[in-house]
Amino acid sequence: MAIDWGYVAGYFDGEGSIRVKHYSIELVFANTNSDSLREIQRHIGGGYIRSRTRSKTKPHWKQLHTLEISDHYLAERVLENIKPFCIIKAAPVAKALDFIHSKQWRNHKRITPQELETIRSAYWDDRKTLTQVASAFGFKHESYVRNLLKKHGIPTRTISQSRSNRKELGL
Repeated sequence: MAIDWGYVAGYFDGEGSIRVKHYSIELVFANTNSDSLREIQRHIGGGYIRSRTRSKTKPHWKQLHTLEISDHYLAERVLENIKPFCIIKAAPVAKALDFIHSKQWRNHKRITPQELETIRSAYWDDRKTLTQVASAFGFKHESYVRNLLKKHGIPTRTISQSRSNRKELGL
């Protein structure tokens, strides 16, 4: 099935939503047909599909599938491409793009493999705390560093390792 941005926009107009929080944005396409969501996922080049049962009290309801896009770079690209075709959600799409363009996204910047290695080295080899690493690399919260390491399969120190590291550092 060959699809284009017009199809994606029509699908989003009918089955999509935009979730905006303080420092994040998420696009969600929902449907009971997962095949159509997989085609959209393939076309846009990302996002992840979740499946869940909607109601235990209504067994005749079909399973709900969602395509969720939480990476703001991908969300921006999708919104820019569907904007000319959206009718029903034209205003929310424009508002979401304004939100994306108004943020610095410092805590969600793309990390190159070299930057990741430098962060890993600062944390493990130089024995810096997550807070120190976050501060040194310009991230607002230590949780971003923790999640970044976890996302790339780099373990963080255990509580006892962290305590002994703090003692060594005199913190």
